[in-house]
Amino acid sequence: MKSEEKGRLSTMGPVALEQIAGLNIDLFFMGAGGVDTTQGWTNSNHVEAVIKRADISRSNPAGPRSLKVSLVNNKSYRFSSCKILNLDIK
Repeated sequence: MKSEEKGRLSTMGPVALEQIAGLNIDLFFMGAGGVDTTQGWTNSNHVEAVIKRADISRSNPAGPRSLKVSLVNNKSYRFSSCKILNLDIK
């Protein structure tokens, strides 16, 4: 294990996708790098965006369609380069 990896409590890549495939998620809280009416929910890291899409797909079927969001404006940009989910404004 590389010294910079010691102490990390996260899993990314194919291992994470395999673990997520075995989950049934009742409640999912997601952080995003940006939100835009055209781009939707985005993240600046492609691997994280893939993981978040996998989490959403394993969430309760009512999940993203009934997602309630609290926005905090502490970032200087509206969208990032990696799409996570479309934005459905009602």
